[in-house]
Amino acid sequence: MKYRTAAVIIFLYSNLFAQWFWQNPQPQANTLMSICFTNETTGYAIGRSGAIIKTTNAGESWINLNLPDSNFMYIFFANENIGFGVGIYGSIYKTTNAGADWINQSIAGELHFRSVLFTTEINGYAVAWYGKIVRTTDGGNNWSNIASGTTENLQSIYFINDSLGFISGWNGTLLKTTDGGVTWFNQSSGTNEHLLTICFVNDSIGYTSGVYGVLLKTTDGGSNWFIQNSDIGISIPRIFFTSENIGYAVGMDGMFTKTTDAGLSWVAQNMGTQNQLINISFIDVNTGFIVGKFGVIYKTTDSGINWTNKVTGSIANLSSVFFDNDNITGYVVGDNGTILKTTNSGSEWNSKVSGTTSSLRSVCFLNADTGYAVGTAGRIIQTFNKGESWVVKSSGTSSRLNSVVFPDQSIGFIVGDAGKIMKSTSNGENWVSKNSGTSANLLGVYFSNISMGSVVGSGGTILRTSNGGESWSSQVSGVSQSLNSVYFTDSNNGFAVGDQGAILKTTDGGINWIALTSGTTLPLYSIYFVPESNGNIGYAVGGYIVGGADVEGLILKTTDAGESWNSIECETSRVLKAVFFTDEFNGYVVGDGGTILKTINGGVPVELTLFTATANENEAILNWSTATETNNSGFEIHRAPKDDDWNEIGFTPGYGTTTEGHHYSFTDNDVKPGKYQYKLKQVDYDGTFEYSQIVELEIPFVNEFSLSQNYPNPFNPTTSMQYTISSGQFVTLKVYDLLGREVA
Repeated sequence: MKYRTAAVIIFLYSNLFAQWFWQNPQPQANTLMSICFTNETTGYAIGRSGAIIKTTNAGESWINLNLPDSNFMYIFFANENIGFGVGIYGSIYKTTNAGADWINQSIAGELHFRSVLFTTEINGYAVAWYGKIVRTTDGGNNWSNIASGTTENLQSIYFINDSLGFISGWNGTLLKTTDGGVTWFNQSSGTNEHLLTICFVNDSIGYTSGVYGVLLKTTDGGSNWFIQNSDIGISIPRIFFTSENIGYAVGMDGMFTKTTDAGLSWVAQNMGTQNQLINISFIDVNTGFIVGKFGVIYKTTDSGINWTNKVTGSIANLSSVFFDNDNITGYVVGDNGTILKTTNSGSEWNSKVSGTTSSLRSVCFLNADTGYAVGTAGRIIQTFNKGESWVVKSSGTSSRLNSVVFPDQSIGFIVGDAGKIMKSTSNGENWVSKNSGTSANLLGVYFSNISMGSVVGSGGTILRTSNGGESWSSQVSGVSQSLNSVYFTDSNNGFAVGDQGAILKTTDGGINWIALTSGTTLPLYSIYFVPESNGNIGYAVGGYIVGGADVEGLILKTTDAGESWNSIECETSRVLKAVFFTDEFNGYVVGDGGTILKTINGGVPVELTLFTATANENEAILNWSTATETNNSGFEIHRAPKDDDWNEIGFTPGYGTTTEGHHYSFTDNDVKPGKYQYKLKQVDYDGTFEYSQIVELEIPFVNEFSLSQNYPNPFNPTTSMQYTISSGQFVTLKVYDLLGREVA
């Protein structure tokens, strides 16, 4: 039997398997921009750095789903299974199975999408900056541009019914359609302020709000709008009404306010946070949710009278991480005296009482029982019982202490601001100041043995000792920016990292330093090399926040002793402050907002750069390529008829750990006409796994005869032609000349 060939090809670039995952806080700490519920128990929130989380128990707990590392702005579900997430750079992703898998439908270009809405399962709209509107009439498979009549940035879209819809945007922009989004025309809003959101309570009453607390209302289905005094005064990115009278608004600095008189007056409520609240949604008149900056999630079950925080774990900024030799017991320290401990490789982190409110900047253990942490106001704290309890030690200084290290169990060093260097030869019991010869802030210290050590600090400062810290000499760094961290792989080879992406290397024990190319201008705060890698594999972390906007956390990796550095995805918009690896594969990074991330494959993923599906008669041919692989046992191939259950249909072995690209192919034989979906299940050697996104394929059922043009034509003595029939049967082909005579 032959079938007409048909193919749908979807290219997936940089689809990353099993890389870094959240350990604290839970579910994650990336900024959440949008939230929606499909029923009374199932909801989704979406945001920066590919963040998407899901709940199936009415928001009591959330799980992370997989989306690419993109900044998403809005999520909308057309029904319980079909949903869309949109964001910057044309990002459009679709799920047809309640978020389990996401299909890339992104549009090329600089479309910064801000909102998406579907009036039916197939008719949808997305709005973007610069007056861009796109529309789909086939469930998001294809999107076409719609003329908006404006170049203003568009922010929010709402449809009252299939025909009547509105869009709000910058500089008081209000657009209206009465023909289902085919044409749009400007309406007078009466304001020049940016309008950020729009919603309707019923067919007549609607609201739009924006910067500086501007609030507009309509009572005639959007024909006319009038300014309503909100008394809020700060930007209102989202409003939500549960009835004609009861509404809610959220905004900057933890602002939450409620109206019970149809927006005439608003009463503010203290949420107990200064984080920006960005979106609000209610399941019913009582149960609602707020999401916002740094992953905050709040829930109310009494119409907004009381709210509970659904994010678990510490959210303090974290500065340092250290693991014991057993590789399962670890410690993290941070702001306000925060100490977290794990005894199961980070699966759980428990808070410990530090006895101080000083911000702790560094932690180090000299054996399994005894450890020290140092921080602001000259604070030194000590533990003798594996970090279960801590006591404050006298330091004799009020300078901020930034780093502590023990080259052996008895000898330790602490460095701090204003050139402070202290040494202990008594297991940390007593500390003696040493002359550093500088007033620079000293930020990092490392000893390759009890004699040889280096210190780095502000203004490109590098100090070196060869006599166990008794005296220090200044070294030429060649840079003027702050150097924040230093690490040696042996007595000769060492590295320092700092602001503006600075990475320096020495091969003579810290006497001379040369600049390496990092590929970034972001600050780097910490550097660490895997001890078992012979000085080849190392990591540097950093990032920063400018103007209140999130900047993705940065992780760099080298596999050639620092000669080259590559950025690896870490799916966080938080600044990363410290990195520690227990072996070649297992590592941790910590940072702002309580961020603790872990990798079990060395931070380098199985990176899928291409995944296609094509049809050839009655076969489906899958092809995929990887750029890198770590600990990759192989790929299970899974198939599902459209909207049906998934089944494993094959397995292709992987290449283990490799930085070289590899190509794979798999043929699914004897595929009958219909629509199919395929995905890959990448499996590590330890059994952990992750799924790729989905590719779709359709093989149409042929219900008619067809005959293609022969080639060449005219011909002598041979020609070729192709024909299609609906089922296996005998056929007769006859060839006639121009006079109608049968010749073959």
